[in-house]
Amino acid sequence: MGSIVGIVLAGGRSSRMGQDKALLPIGNSTFLARAVENLTPYCENVWVNGDYPAFDCIVDEPGKQAFRGPLAGIQSCLNQLLQSDAQGLIVVPVDMPWLSASPIQKLLQQAEHSPQQACYFSESLFPIYLPLSKTCQQTLEELMSAKQQKTHSIQALLTKLKANSLDYDKPEELININTPEQFQATQSQDG
Repeated sequence: MGSIVGIVLAGGRSSRMGQDKALLPIGNSTFLARAVENLTPYCENVWVNGDYPAFDCIVDEPGKQAFRGPLAGIQSCLNQLLQSDAQGLIVVPVDMPWLSASPIQKLLQQAEHSPQQACYFSESLFPIYLPLSKTCQQTLEELMSAKQQKTHSIQALLTKLKANSLDYDKPEELININTPEQFQATQSQDG
């Protein structure tokens, strides 16, 4: 199997949280540092889609609208990494602090068997394995250039790529933290 690159999506507005989710504390770390640490053992490189000087970052492409959602972040990363020798991407959002190694390993096992087949978990749209390919790049371009906003979604990408949906027996690890109330709940779980 070729090399895998990790992508942490951290370029969002965090509007429901009211502050940058990437910098929220969890244990002795931050959401962003934890996401990077989760990917590091399995990926040749880990890139953050966002602007965080302490990390290797890929900022959304110049000339694009300021915020176009996670699909735009994936598109920016894939476009920049397409010429690398990597086989695929493992994409995780910054706001999934309970993600363990198990789902990442399961995605990688699936990628080893079907390296050109995108996959994700039926319990959540993230994490995702995406092949680093021209087909994936063209699909992203097609979806992002469509005028209908509903095509600018992760679900639309997975459907268009005919992604393989996997089962995972610990859905609590695949929960996104989007609001201050959800964040407070993580503090009581982590403490």
